Amino acid sequence: MTSTPMEKIKAYHSMKPFISEQDLEQVANMLSLNAIDRTKRIEGKEAEFEFLLMCHLLGNLKDIVAFEEGFSRLTNTVTTDVLFITKDDRRLAIEIKSTEKQTWKITNTVLNDKENFAELMNAELYFAIRIKNYWLFLSSTYVRQKQNKITIQDLINSELHILGEQTFIFLNSLTIKSTYITDGDKGIGITHPDYGFLNRYSVEINQKNVLKISPSSKDKLLAYTFALEAVQDSASNHSQEIKKLDTHKTLIIETLNTNCSFNLSHFLLAPIRHLTHELHDNYDFTTYVTENIDDLRKVFVNKNLVIRTLGILHKNGLNVNEVINNDLTPLDRIYDLTDL
Repeated sequence: MTSTPMEKIKAYHSMKPFISEQDLEQVANMLSLNAIDRTKRIEGKEAEFEFLLMCHLLGNLKDIVAFEEGFSRLTNTVTTDVLFITKDDRRLAIEIKSTEKQTWKITNTVLNDKENFAELMNAELYFAIRIKNYWLFLSSTYVRQKQNKITIQDLINSELHILGEQTFIFLNSLTIKSTYITDGDKGIGITHPDYGFLNRYSVEINQKNVLKISPSSKDKLLAYTFALEAVQDSASNHSQEIKKLDTHKTLIIETLNTNCSFNLSHFLLAPIRHLTHELHDNYDFTTYVTENIDDLRKVFVNKNLVIRTLGILHKNGLNVNEVINNDLTPLDRIYDLTDL
């Protein structure tokens, strides 16, 4: 069976931010897209947007150049997806891939073509591969060393630090308590689809309240809740207790396990995943980028806010370490936390 042209996939994908699910169904029928087109192939495009947004937010890129594959075919030129120029002037030709399988593979012919294009661009060839929702960033040299086959076990050799990625380990636990009410006038700017409006938010470490946000303090402290979205997501999967305090008030208690790892990108992307969209349940990264492409510098969370938030928790009993050269280094040995 002939594969659906990529131009149709791109057309469908580009329309997602602007029309409802019902209208999208009609567009898919008009373009004769099958189930694979609308799932696996669209997920590949979504993965590209996720990776590009992640790298932009990490803040170590000076330039991003995207290539139009359609015109390149006129001269049978094989391109990569993008060219990155980092702030330290490294030129990286990057191919972005996503797979649901255990192993990602590439043929020698395709690898040779990608390397030739990277050479044409005077750049190093890298592959950004999402396996099991983890991003691996590996050089073509490494891919060849692995005989063109990559698995999740290669994550330990990923080089995302080149793009500004950092990894933090929480050695002990914390508990987040969120109180929701049905009265929107008493909320602090965050909503829950089932329980209403966030009215109180607190973080406890060793049964000590170290961060407390209420309507009176929301203007000063609300940003910290955004910075901790990734932590709360993990905690909700580890231990979550929901208490109905009365007909209008619900308390959710979430506790994070010990020895948890978080990348800087987790903190940066998590708030976007929770945004509610007027046409869809939540924003995906394609929609977010499309609607904010001219204003992406204004984001909910940046690296400075993440470090400041983790610094406050570290000073108050959460043993936060950053992974540097495969060693764990306490946060207060890396950053000045005196003013927190």
